[in-house]
Amino acid sequence: MIWHLIKVYLTTGITMMVIDAIWLGLIATKFYLPKMDKVARQNTGQPFSPKWFTTFLVYVILTLGIMLFVLPRVSGSSYLVAWVDGAFFGLIVYGVYVLTNFSTLKGVSLNLVVVDIAWGIVLCGVASMAAVWFNQIFV
Repeated sequence: MIWHLIKVYLTTGITMMVIDAIWLGLIATKFYLPKMDKVARQNTGQPFSPKWFTTFLVYVILTLGIMLFVLPRVSGSSYLVAWVDGAFFGLIVYGVYVLTNFSTLKGVSLNLVVVDIAWGIVLCGVASMAAVWFNQIFV
């Protein structure tokens, strides 16, 4: 049983990291960088330089949230139910994060808030569908 959960956790986390890397690295870079210019961690010659270990921890925690709060509710359900529950999880997690930033940091625009929350909804919804699928195939 524990090995089953570890496999589901790892594959769900990797899936989430890959999808988010595609979004952030290929699709949304031109959207985020100009809007985050004043608050983003930057090194000389690099437009964006996050602390990679901390970034990794974000995925560890998000995946744990899906495993604890979404998967038990949707295990055995349809992928649509998994997406909806995961999407609400994403709304809550990304909503708290981005709205806190909007409230406390200069330069965080309402446009950025809307896009980032929407992305959290999509990412966590898809990752929750993946978790249900991995949970079924690793039985």
